[in-house]
Amino acid sequence: MLDHVVSLEDAWNSGGWRWPTNGREWRSFFNDVASLCPTAAWVDREKGGQNAAQWLPPSQAFHMRYVIEQIKIKAKYDLSVTRSEATTMRSILEQGL
Repeated sequence: MLDHVVSLEDAWNSGGWRWPTNGREWRSFFNDVASLCPTAAWVDREKGGQNAAQWLPPSQAFHMRYVIEQIKIKAKYDLSVTRSEATTMRSILEQGL
Protein backbone atom coordinates (compact mmCIF):
# COMPACT_ATOMS: atom_id res chain seq x y z
CA MET A 1 0.00 0.00 0.00
CA LEU A 2 1.02 3.64 -0.41
CA ASP A 3 0.93 6.11 2.44
CA HIS A 4 1.33 9.87 2.58
CA VAL A 5 4.59 10.69 4.35
CA VAL A 6 2.84 13.71 5.87
CA SER A 7 -0.54 12.29 6.82
CA LEU A 8 -3.66 14.04 5.59
CA GLU A 9 -4.60 14.85 9.19
CA ASP A 10 -1.17 16.33 9.91
CA ALA A 11 -1.33 18.31 6.66
CA TRP A 12 -4.70 19.70 7.74
CA ASN A 13 -3.46 20.56 11.23
CA SER A 14 -0.27 22.18 9.97
CA GLY A 15 -1.86 24.56 7.49
CA GLY A 16 -3.97 22.61 5.04
CA TRP A 17 -7.05 23.95 6.80
CA ARG A 18 -6.37 27.18 4.89
CA TRP A 19 -6.76 25.42 1.55
CA PRO A 20 -10.22 25.32 -0.05
CA THR A 21 -11.53 21.77 0.48
CA ASN A 22 -12.27 21.38 -3.23
CA GLY A 23 -9.23 23.36 -4.40
CA ARG A 24 -6.17 22.41 -6.34
CA GLU A 25 -3.94 22.51 -3.24
CA TRP A 26 -5.59 19.43 -1.73
CA ARG A 27 -5.70 17.64 -5.07
CA SER A 28 -2.04 18.43 -5.64
CA PHE A 29 -1.03 17.31 -2.15
CA PHE A 30 -3.16 14.16 -2.25
CA ASN A 31 -1.86 13.06 -5.67
CA ASP A 32 1.78 14.14 -5.31
CA VAL A 33 3.75 10.93 -5.88
CA ALA A 34 6.76 12.51 -4.18
CA SER A 35 4.75 12.58 -0.94
CA LEU A 36 3.81 8.90 -1.09
CA CYS A 37 5.82 5.93 0.12
CA PRO A 38 5.18 2.19 0.11
CA THR A 39 4.35 0.77 3.51
CA ALA A 40 2.62 -2.09 5.24
CA ALA A 41 -1.01 -1.62 6.22
CA TRP A 42 -0.21 -2.13 9.92
CA VAL A 43 2.42 0.64 9.77
CA ASP A 44 -0.09 2.99 8.14
CA ARG A 45 -2.64 2.23 10.86
CA GLU A 46 -0.03 2.70 13.61
CA LYS A 47 1.02 6.08 12.21
CA GLY A 48 -2.50 7.37 11.70
CA GLY A 49 -2.56 11.17 11.61
CA GLN A 50 0.48 11.68 13.80
CA ASN A 51 3.36 14.00 13.02
CA ALA A 52 7.10 13.24 13.23
CA ALA A 53 7.25 14.13 16.93
CA GLN A 54 4.54 11.60 17.70
CA TRP A 55 5.52 8.75 15.37
CA LEU A 56 8.57 7.50 13.49
CA PRO A 57 8.92 4.40 11.30
CA PRO A 58 9.41 1.19 13.29
CA SER A 59 12.85 0.69 11.75
CA GLN A 60 15.37 3.22 13.02
CA ALA A 61 17.22 2.82 9.72
CA PHE A 62 14.41 4.80 8.04
CA HIS A 63 14.16 7.66 10.55
CA MET A 64 16.57 9.99 8.73
CA ARG A 65 14.97 9.43 5.31
CA TYR A 66 11.49 9.86 6.78
CA VAL A 67 12.40 13.16 8.46
CA ILE A 68 14.07 14.48 5.31
CA GLU A 69 10.95 13.67 3.28
CA GLN A 70 8.70 15.28 5.93
CA ILE A 71 10.76 18.48 5.75
CA LYS A 72 10.67 18.56 1.93
CA ILE A 73 6.91 18.02 1.77
CA LYS A 74 6.08 20.51 4.53
CA ALA A 75 8.28 23.12 2.84
CA LYS A 76 6.77 22.43 -0.61
CA TYR A 77 3.21 22.90 0.66
CA ASP A 78 4.00 25.66 3.19
CA LEU A 79 2.94 23.51 6.14
CA SER A 80 4.06 24.32 9.65
CA VAL A 81 6.24 22.26 11.96
CA THR A 82 5.48 22.24 15.67
CA ARG A 83 8.20 22.94 18.19
CA SER A 84 8.24 19.28 19.23
CA GLU A 85 8.47 18.17 15.59
CA ALA A 86 11.39 20.53 15.01
CA THR A 87 13.16 19.15 18.07
CA THR A 88 12.65 15.56 16.95
CA MET A 89 13.68 16.32 13.37
CA ARG A 90 16.79 18.20 14.46
CA SER A 91 17.81 15.36 16.78
CA ILE A 92 17.46 12.74 14.03
CA LEU A 93 19.34 14.85 11.50
CA GLU A 94 22.15 15.48 13.98
CA GLN A 95 22.47 11.73 14.61
CA GLY A 96 23.18 11.27 10.93
CA LEU A 97 26.05 13.73 10.83
